[in-house]
Amino acid sequence: MTPANWQDIWLSEGFATYFEDLWVARDAASLKQRVLTRLNKAQASRMPAPYVTLRHDLFAPRVYQRGALVLHALRATVGDAAFQRFLRGYYQRFAYKNVSTPDFIRAAAELTGKPSVTLMLQRWIYDAVMPPFPKS
Repeated sequence: MTPANWQDIWLSEGFATYFEDLWVARDAASLKQRVLTRLNKAQASRMPAPYVTLRHDLFAPRVYQRGALVLHALRATVGDAAFQRFLRGYYQRFAYKNVSTPDFIRAAAELTGKPSVTLMLQRWIYDAVMPPFPKS
């Protein structure tokens, strides 16, 4: 799948960064530490939203780092089983296609069976101020 437009670049880079975390983490505690380190740095720097509108922000750290945090926040909100269901369905639905941020949000709500994630994801993806991290 390919981002529908440049503003959606976080979908590629955020996923790549989060999947790197999953690959490198030896266990749940290691993953939690990686995510906590990323979250603390993002909060300390007041990292803006991963959805970019200016060309010079296309490959800014926010696209990678906060993009990865969006995915972990989704996982923390819906649980591991629903998150896995989402990932499988998302990749099946958009294989060989372009995908936009609204597509991602819609798919997350549908495939996890939790429409309530829509507002949470919109805040994490679009709001300049990072919302509180969900309790997991």
